[in-house]
Amino acid sequence: MPSAFILINCDFKSADEVINQLKEIPEVVQVHPVDGVYDILSKINATNEDALRKVVLRIRYLDSVISTLTMIISREEKATDSDIQHK
Repeated sequence: MPSAFILINCDFKSADEVINQLKEIPEVVQVHPVDGVYDILSKINATNEDALRKVVLRIRYLDSVISTLTMIISREEKATDSDIQHK
């Protein structure tokens, strides 16, 4: 199952509206408002690569979205407590 993270820039006052629109897309499994260069981080899961591309385009064409950065996940791994070192 192809997955991707999408960083989204949107009009400053429209972040909540864009988040609500993203929540209506079935392939969007996570949505997070973030501070920094981008306004929203979302994760999408699709049934195949073509479906993934269609979802990415759908997100890019949402009203108030200025730009996106898509990072396709090449392999998903889970971190365990032993992988995390505390300093």
